[in-house]
Amino acid sequence: MKTIKKILTSLGWYKHIFRLYDVLNFEYQFILLKRNLDNLNNENRVFFFFPFYHTGGAEIVHLNIVKSLSNYPTVTLFSLPSGDEDLKNEFFKISNCFDIQLFIRSKKKRKILVQTIAKKINNQKKTTVFGCHSHFLYDLLPYLDHKITKIDFLHAFTGIHEPGHEKDSLPFVNYFDKRIVITNYLKNQLEIFYDKNNISTTLKEKIQVIYNATHFVYDKRENKINEKFTLLYIGRNSPEKRIHLIGKIATKLQSLNLNTEVVLIGAHLEQGILPEDKMNCTFIGSLNQDEIEIWYKKAKSILITSKREGFPLVFMESMIFGCVPISTNVGGIPELISNHVNGILVDYNKNQEEIIDEFCTQIESLVKNAKMYYAISENAFRFAYQNFGMQRFRKEYQNLLLNA
Repeated sequence: MKTIKKILTSLGWYKHIFRLYDVLNFEYQFILLKRNLDNLNNENRVFFFFPFYHTGGAEIVHLNIVKSLSNYPTVTLFSLPSGDEDLKNEFFKISNCFDIQLFIRSKKKRKILVQTIAKKINNQKKTTVFGCHSHFLYDLLPYLDHKITKIDFLHAFTGIHEPGHEKDSLPFVNYFDKRIVITNYLKNQLEIFYDKNNISTTLKEKIQVIYNATHFVYDKRENKINEKFTLLYIGRNSPEKRIHLIGKIATKLQSLNLNTEVVLIGAHLEQGILPEDKMNCTFIGSLNQDEIEIWYKKAKSILITSKREGFPLVFMESMIFGCVPISTNVGGIPELISNHVNGILVDYNKNQEEIIDEFCTQIESLVKNAKMYYAISENAFRFAYQNFGMQRFRKEYQNLLLNA
């Protein structure tokens, strides 16, 4: 093979043959995808449209929604390139999944897929379409029959001057039979947004709140026996998360000589921490849910420094283990976290230096006052146990998706 490659390279043919192979393989894979879509039977009750299957709080929520229908036939389509494949196998195990992101970059093939998938959905006996942050679904909506139940899901509201899915979806709100949000705070925001954009009042009645949930189940608070006061950040590195503040907090805690450690779990998080702060952080990388559970059992607190959020799934997951959430008071977080009762809230409107100082002050209080820490930890556990159960979550989504 090496000799053939050398000969072809010397003749200047190798790159051309390689490109031709790529083109032919791409066309073959597209034909295969279309054939598989065409061959779907007409018993699939629910079609899901999601951007990614990589690691992330939103993606775990999506997985849990699909799992709520694990005994029913479903189809799931992914429309954007995923950063990793950590959740891919779980999605593909429980649903008939298609990764279409490579093909919909071509306008021609996107159009073909829109027509193919719309036809398949319209031919179903009874069908619900459920999407989250999917522009491909927005393309599809005008081609779907009125009999199809169409549901949109919104995780969070972006800033006024920032691009966001609540803005992108605005031309399509009339198509949706329901819009699902994760907190009452987000519902209120969406209603105000509708008013500002002269959206019919009747469409506000279609907004429904379903709280997220954690699959972790414990009937008593985890006993934290580790010597160090471990603080976790679990998530991705994106601008709204402001994880450079996590690094600054870690550095200041070191200067206070507190027996703390700041652990960041997720892909490439070191890229979001400033060079001078990296030595004071522990970077774990991506972990599966069983591995993350070990850290929840060990950690004392979970940190969020975001400038916007819905309600972070990591709070639900960690609180069931008695971790104390310490967070900026953004999005739906104050709706579910009461300051110094089941968590700690920091004013996000302060400048970044003040936010860092306030986080460190609150952490120092918890480290030095064990009685206060354990009281808040117990309240966090009890609140999560009562409100974030998976049984409630699955029942609500089954009622939504199957009875629509």
